[in-house]
Amino acid sequence: ITDCTISDNTATNYGGGIYCSSSSNPTLTDTVVCSNAPDNIYGPWTDGGGACLAYSCQDSDGNGVPDKCDGSIGDGIHEVPSEYATVQEAINAAGYGDTVLVAPGTYTGTGDWVINPLGKPITIRATGTPEETIIDGEGARRVV
Repeated sequence: ITDCTISDNTATNYGGGIYCSSSSNPTLTDTVVCSNAPDNIYGPWTDGGGACLAYSCQDSDGNGVPDKCDGSIGDGIHEVPSEYATVQEAINAAGYGDTVLVAPGTYTGTGDWVINPLGKPITIRATGTPEETIIDGEGARRVV
């Protein structure tokens, strides 16, 4: 998939933007996938260079690149809360093999989950100790 923008799509369960079955592995090159729900891409894919996955398509500076893909966000490391307000927002934006890096703090969720990895093969890890970084289900929801 080359030189495309896939945005503002919705699916019932997975892959609002792109759904990749386990036997597929498309290559995205110079392609923007943003503002899709429940996730931008579900399943395995390859970054052929210039692939941009973003929770939002907002482009404040008008450079044609969503704000969430400018700067360090396109590096495959999705930082919470400096780049994404919640762990789930970072997971939603993450692509195949990306890392969600969570700073010290207490994180709670909405609905049934605090975080739902959406079946993505990603790494979620904290920058602090277990005492400093807490994912709290508040006794009302699943943590993962």
